[in-house]
Amino acid sequence: FKLIEKAALLYEKAKKYDSAEKIWIKMKKTEELIRLYEFTNQHDKLLIIYEKKRDVNRAVKSLRLLKIDEKKIRDEANAFYSKKKFFGALVRYLVIKENNGIAESYFELKFYEESLKYFEIAKNLIGVGDAYVKLKEYKKAFLNYLNSNEDKRENYIKTLKVGKYIRDYTWFHELGDKLIFEEKAYEKALIVYKISNDPAREGICYLFLGKKDDALLSWDK
Repeated sequence: FKLIEKAALLYEKAKKYDSAEKIWIKMKKTEELIRLYEFTNQHDKLLIIYEKKRDVNRAVKSLRLLKIDEKKIRDEANAFYSKKKFFGALVRYLVIKENNGIAESYFELKFYEESLKYFEIAKNLIGVGDAYVKLKEYKKAFLNYLNSNEDKRENYIKTLKVGKYIRDYTWFHELGDKLIFEEKAYEKALIVYKISNDPAREGICYLFLGKKDDALLSWDK
């Protein structure tokens, strides 16, 4: 093996890089290939290696040095993501600074702390909530779902679901009272009181929402 390695180094010295490359590939000498590709500025091949090694920072650096058009990188990122090749998608989304794409890729790769960071930057409340659920921080997940217009359109399905994991009814009552008496957010307060099983306050919310019959039904519970 030492003779073969010496031959590869001699090829490099003679600037016969293709011949040296073939030897390093055959010997599976990844670090020697990295050194060779860096010296010869073959960033496309470096990108392939770093993606296989799951070295996100070096993969991003290699892709940036290729100076590919942003639209093409975005198309590649979306294609990788749709094929569930989340690491490749992540690298490309990082290069074009697509925060939602970065967050979703990290999420699929089960890096929930990193995912949370980028969902927050993107102001994606549903994504933030999903990340907090994975991190078992259910109160924080609840608040983000509750404040999301997307979950509101879905009748607060995620809010109600995660609320079942919270057993701190004092926290619910304090939150509900703040929503109803300070913020006048009656619809959100209603969700809180439904979860905490407080029909008296449910009725008050319905009354403020102009739903007298529903208020009476709640008070009859």
